[in-house]
Amino acid sequence: MADTDISADGRKNTADRNRWVTVGCHQNVGEHGGCRRLSVGTGNGDRCIVVAHDLSEQLGTGQHRNTGSFCSGKFRIVRMDGCGINNKVGSRKNVFCLLTVENLCAKRSQVAGQVTFFCIGTGNEAASAGHTSGRIISEGEETIQLAIQSRQSSISIQIWKEYTDQIEISIINPSGVRVGPVPEILGPHRFRIGQTEILLYYGEPSPYSISQEIYIDLLPVESYLTEGIWRIVLSAGKIVTGQYEMWLPSDNVLNRGTGFLFPTDATTLTIPSSASRAISVGAYDARTFAYADFSGRGFTRLTNMVKPDLVAPGVEVMTTTVGGGYAAFTGTSFATPFVTGSAALLMEWGIVRGNDPYLYGEKVKAYLRRGAKKVPGFDEYPNEEVGYGALCTAQSIPKI
Repeated sequence: MADTDISADGRKNTADRNRWVTVGCHQNVGEHGGCRRLSVGTGNGDRCIVVAHDLSEQLGTGQHRNTGSFCSGKFRIVRMDGCGINNKVGSRKNVFCLLTVENLCAKRSQVAGQVTFFCIGTGNEAASAGHTSGRIISEGEETIQLAIQSRQSSISIQIWKEYTDQIEISIINPSGVRVGPVPEILGPHRFRIGQTEILLYYGEPSPYSISQEIYIDLLPVESYLTEGIWRIVLSAGKIVTGQYEMWLPSDNVLNRGTGFLFPTDATTLTIPSSASRAISVGAYDARTFAYADFSGRGFTRLTNMVKPDLVAPGVEVMTTTVGGGYAAFTGTSFATPFVTGSAALLMEWGIVRGNDPYLYGEKVKAYLRRGAKKVPGFDEYPNEEVGYGALCTAQSIPKI
């Protein structure tokens, strides 16, 4: 069913009003590596939802390439009442999108009806070279090597650290020319090394976070960045925890081979899957019962919260294609609908059939976690790769 079948108030044709339906989800991956348009809904006809998430606008000149800068407030609630959202928006740095999801979950009484659960994929970045992390000691120095391949038009780097840690940054180009250490003064700093312009921005904590985000943009003076091994040097002053995380843009916007030389796969959840009240979904291969190595891993960075909650089939999943026909797709975006549908079935069993009128929200997550099956190769649960295990709807329904 396409979203054109939904009228302005979110109702489906009255003939199907008593059936559970899923509205089509349309994804167009743009230059920022996220969904440009999302329209998803589930419900039982008269209790239907349509959520539109439009990221089609282009960023203005000089804005950072961060979908978070224009994601907040882009959820347009057409109608919602007793529903689940299967969210395919994945970003490594979309903080505002995370806050939007948290706020919709926490303040669902303030919108038309009630959002009952969010199912969000953990992203496909664990096997990429777009994330690295480490710990720096007081008065120490840490060097991170970044490979830039030929014809890379630009690149942005994000560093997350505790604001209590004092770190100055130097940048060394492939020829050995160094800029820095740049004093940690809040705000932008601009430099030029050869044919590359560098924007370094020391951020500040926000009303929602005690962490500090540091941006580095490498921009070519002409067409492309200088290829080779760049080095980012972190020079420590006063250190409390010393933990840092570094991110590149999504793998699908980087040239093959561009990435950190020593990446780490831990804490590779894409936002907003790290939202506490979301049902966060990773992927496994249902053909071999093996964990999918690309699936974003937890736990969360500061709170060490269990994410993903569970995993579902996400490798070579056969589904319909635009214009007709079928094709196999891979990714957590294709694992998430399995969990969304299972959660809807749980709610039908509980609410519609009268077995549990309060089966929504965190209760849905708790049932799915308890019913999850073990994945071969993992002995300890929950864990960073598969959370509480593989989706099993039958085992998630409580025995009464």
